[in-house]
Parts: sequence; structure tokens; C-alpha cells
Amino acid sequence: MVVSYKGDREMNWRPAHEAHAIERANFSLFFQEEIPAKALNGAVDSITEKVLSLGFAPVVPPPPNNVFVVNIGSAVVQPQVEGRGFQLNRSGELIEELIFQKGFIAYSTTRYTRWKDVIGRIADLISPVAEKYISISNVMSLKLEYYDRFVFEGEPGLADFGGALSAGSKYLPEFYRDMKDLWHSHVGYFVPAKGGYKRLININVDALDVVPKGAEPTDPKNSRRSVGIYTMAEDRFWSEIPPVQPSSMREILTFADEMHLALKQTLAEVISPPLVDSISLNPKEG
Repeated sequence: MVVSYKGDREMNWRPAHEAHAIERANFSLFFQEEIPAKALNGAVDSITEKVLSLGFAPVVPPPPNNVFVVNIGSAVVQPQVEGRGFQLNRSGELIEELIFQKGFIAYSTTRYTRWKDVIGRIADLISPVAEKYISISNVMSLKLEYYDRFVFEGEPGLADFGGALSAGSKYLPEFYRDMKDLWHSHVGYFVPAKGGYKRLININVDALDVVPKGAEPTDPKNSRRSVGIYTMAEDRFWSEIPPVQPSSMREILTFADEMHLALKQTLAEVISPPLVDSISLNPKEG
């Protein structure tokens, strides 16, 4: 859906996808202590048959958070990865990914439909493994991330960011209203969560030029101005006094539900009301 505004010039903004703007969604669990390799493999083996039947293929997972070890007087080396991973690809495109490492579990998807489907996938494929991790190590933190994008249909230099972003939003810098070029902003803050601990919220906004899928990237005519919005909620259980320790995936998924609603509310306060309507963003619904 293209959202049109009439004024000094016509401004057309649309979500990156037909029904929504989400390019990627990530769910991650971090643990205080690494679990033994034998326990990791046993936990992952319990879901491998199901995962493969869904079309996933085994892969070597990347190091968590792109960690590198630097030895003085020698080259930078990448630490050995001890873990398991699975990817679902279609026509050469990554659709879903599962990562299981000694102190880290993650699920991501580039084909977001609705939250009910995503959390159902997490419960089905992540929970059986995570429960075994939780029996060995405490959960250190839980993170939920969304990458949304809105694209301007027209000459990049004519893009008015006021058509995509909410006027007076507390999450945006004032300078963006006068910007005709690319820019970036970052906001982070803590809010109380229902569990009595602090929840970190991050909002990054990037005004970037992108090339539509399948278009020739070297042709300037194919460039489209866009607004990318990264929203993240992280529950840092280990930093609380006394620490909060989730004891089951059922409890963790309840936290994830709360985080999802919080991020929907945040996005609704960042983008313009017409774009909120264009993606049927109701912060109170799942």
C-alpha cells in the first residue's frame, strides 16, 4: 500500500512488503554459563528430525555477536564455534534460521506474517532445546528485535521524511524534518517490566538509499530512498538485585509477548499515522 500526501509536492511512502514493513525478526536467549558440548548436541538432536522435515538444512553457525580474539604480535583470529545451526532457504533466499551455541540460542525469520506464527515457531522449535539449557544454566538475557523498512516512491532527493515519520515523536531528533540527505539516529532507554526488572528499549532510524530486489544495483535510476527502523527490547535478568531467573520457556515466552507489544507501541510512535494505518498496526493486538 502506498501512502500519499499532497502539499508542495506529492510524497509517496510504502511499507517494504505488501502487508507489513518487517524485513527481519530475531529472538535470542543468552545464558550465564556455557553448557557442555554433549548436552548441547543431545538437546539439538531431540529436534533435528522435526527441523529437517520442515525443509531446514544443517549449517555451521556464526560466532555470537561477531566476536574476535586478538593476539598481540599475531593476526586476528576468529574463535572456534561450538554449536549447531539450521537454515531454511527458498530460491537462494534465507527464510528462517536456528542457532544453538553453548551459551546462546536464536531464531530469526525474513518472512514475518504475524506474531502468533513467530512465537508458535519459537515454542515448537526453540523451547525443547532451551528447556534443557535452562536445567543447566541460568538465563542471562532475552532479546527481541525487529527490522522495519518504508520506501519512498519517487526521486530520492524529493523524499520528505515527514511523510514517513511521526511529527513530534520523542524517539526522533528534530533535525530530520529539514534533512534532504541520508541520516541516522539512535535512542536507548530503560523501562520497568511486569516482572519487576528493567527492560532496555533501543530505536535506531536510518535514512538510506536502497535498490529493489532484482533491479540493477549500478543504475542510479533504481535507487530508492528509504527509512529503516530497528527496534529492540532486551530483558537483562542478570543485572537485577536480586537477579530475576526465568525457570521455564513458558515464562520466557510470556516475557516475549510483553516485549512484542512494547515494540509495536514504540513503532506506532515513530512512524506517521497514515503508515500506521497502512500496516494495520494496532499496538494493543498481537
